[in-house]
Amino acid sequence: MCELTTSQKHIITELNNSRGEYKPAFMQIRIHDSYDGNIDELDIPTLGTIVHEYIHFLQNVSTPWGLYDSMVRYNIMAETYAFVENATSTITLPLDIDYSPELANKIAIVKCGMGYCPLADTRRNDFKIDVNERICIHRKYKQLNNRILPVITLDICFTDGSKQAITLGANIIKESMAALYQMLIDETATHERYDLPYNLVKIIAEQHFSAIASDNIKLITICYISLFSVDTN
Repeated sequence: MCELTTSQKHIITELNNSRGEYKPAFMQIRIHDSYDGNIDELDIPTLGTIVHEYIHFLQNVSTPWGLYDSMVRYNIMAETYAFVENATSTITLPLDIDYSPELANKIAIVKCGMGYCPLADTRRNDFKIDVNERICIHRKYKQLNNRILPVITLDICFTDGSKQAITLGANIIKESMAALYQMLIDETATHERYDLPYNLVKIIAEQHFSAIASDNIKLITICYISLFSVDTN
């Protein structure tokens, strides 16, 4: 429907590399192991997974960014439904819809704030960061209609020797925050091959803000605060 839509490749990657997932359209948390409803009987890894996915639920319903993002997605659904309902000729797939100027502007804001989504990147299957190479941080600004939005880009080196410039945004912030919470429950949930998106905030803190790098609660709080604006980075 638009570039905001989660790709099928992203869904497959999540299913293969996690023990559960959160489905925002239906506000459902699903785990891949059996569960009879008694949370006290869950093993530590499964409990950690539930906490991780529950944090995503809270991010979506309790922060201005989550609510704005949801509003835009539902507006997309409404205008798509109206397009189909009012069509006077044969509809072909994929749909090519000219959204209203107001919605198109909101979509642009969300895309800017979302930043890079590693799990939707089909070019890579290993996101382990070379922590011996310092991540370079760049700040610039992008104008969207009458708004000036900050854009943070990062130059990252991976252990396979490759380098990549990415845009930091809500995708990575939300996953890093959820992973930090998960590791409070399950210390083994290190997401070793997926430093992007799960460990990036921690690695940046270790390299650039060493005074708070060991304080996971403070890192979680910073991630959460950043979601109280459409300028998440």
